Amino acid sequence: MKMTKLYFLLKKRLLKKASFIAILLCIPLLAGLFSHFAKNEETGLLRIAICAEESDAYTEGIIESISEGSRVILFRVAENEEAALESVRRGKSDGAWVFKKGLSENVRKLAEGEKVSIIKAYECEESLFAVMAREQVFSCLYADVARIMYENYAGEIVDSAEREDIIESYKKTLLEGDLVSFEFENVPVSLEEENYLTAPLRGLLSVMVLLSALAAALYYISDEKEGTYDLVRREVRGAVLYMTVLCAVTLSVTVMTLSLLFTGEYTGFLRESAAFLLLIFSSAGLSLLLGTLFFSVRAFASLLPLVAAGALVFSPVFFDLTSLKAFQVLFPTYHYLYAAGGVALLPFAVYCIAVNALAFGLHFALSRFRK
Repeated sequence: MKMTKLYFLLKKRLLKKASFIAILLCIPLLAGLFSHFAKNEETGLLRIAICAEESDAYTEGIIESISEGSRVILFRVAENEEAALESVRRGKSDGAWVFKKGLSENVRKLAEGEKVSIIKAYECEESLFAVMAREQVFSCLYADVARIMYENYAGEIVDSAEREDIIESYKKTLLEGDLVSFEFENVPVSLEEENYLTAPLRGLLSVMVLLSALAAALYYISDEKEGTYDLVRREVRGAVLYMTVLCAVTLSVTVMTLSLLFTGEYTGFLRESAAFLLLIFSSAGLSLLLGTLFFSVRAFASLLPLVAAGALVFSPVFFDLTSLKAFQVLFPTYHYLYAAGGVALLPFAVYCIAVNALAFGLHFALSRFRK
């Protein structure tokens, strides 16, 4: 009962801090901004306008198939060549591809070994994504090229009657969908479904949660220096600091959960709950550890932005610095992001236990030597 009362008193004290309220408000603000841009901005890294010089059923089918590609490369269907070029001039597209007339005949010539040009390309700079775009076009044409090559080969080695049977057998064995597909175990969102504009959101919000924990530790250190906790035995003040941080992190995680639900980034109750629980206690343990080592307001205030910046850089928020793993594993946000993705929950649990054991052990050891 006393612990529950203390918890709510500490929470009430935190909610009177304007800077802490600002941190909490930044969480839904970030989520809202990312969600807004994801819904209103195109997510493609390369935009190509496509059309045909002469429209026919075969060409329209190929264009429709290409335009239903991934989110990384966006193919926009233009009415004609002039419209495609105008899209490039206005900056709405990075390039324009125009299928030359007689596409089906050109595909047959290509299958027979002739060098033919099937696409006119305008103003598309050479890049990895341009190469990927060409591969996407070729993948749509490959089925027809392979069929024609097979028909031609069958015509060379068997008579006409057997040729029809072989071709019919070939058609019956055509595969639906991708010939090769990849499945990632315990990964909640596939690469095709993930929006790269919202990909850094979870990492940024987890850094804000860690920032709230560090801010709560700073508030406690400041209050203790002012004599707020003089009546509390020094041996148990670490528990009060820990409870203060737990209050802060619980509030920020609650706001983060609601923000993820709002943006559609929430992946599931069990996975999210386990990852959040470990984030709460690991952030509290790290804050207690740093608060024990840097027990002055000025020192801890100077340390706070460095730790937050370190979490932002070394955690895989925007990129993963795997070559600096020795630094990455020091931050709870690094472990959280992997745990939330269903990749590594056990290492996060080990980190959480280790940092809390070290924090409490060091605090009780040093509290005997501090006045």
